[in-house]
Amino acid sequence: MSTNKPMTIEELRAVPGNSLRVNQVAAFLGMNPQSIRYMARTYPELLGFPVCCYQSEGAVPWHCLIPKEAFIAWVTGANLGARKEDNA
Repeated sequence: MSTNKPMTIEELRAVPGNSLRVNQVAAFLGMNPQSIRYMARTYPELLGFPVCCYQSEGAVPWHCLIPKEAFIAWVTGANLGARKEDNA
């Protein structure tokens, strides 16, 4: 369980920029940020939402960003209609 203060969907929407950090998503989902980072690097397709992982030159840790609008759409189910149409 994440030790970060839980976040609401309104707080996620208010985050400046186009992406969310793993600790913000973990706080919303009630998960350990490291679990999300591991899944993002090894099995990103199992997360259900898109992630972007990168490693800065010379740095050991990986960084992961989550596209804000796509994550919010996943949480709210806003993209379900589009997926049904794509599969038709």
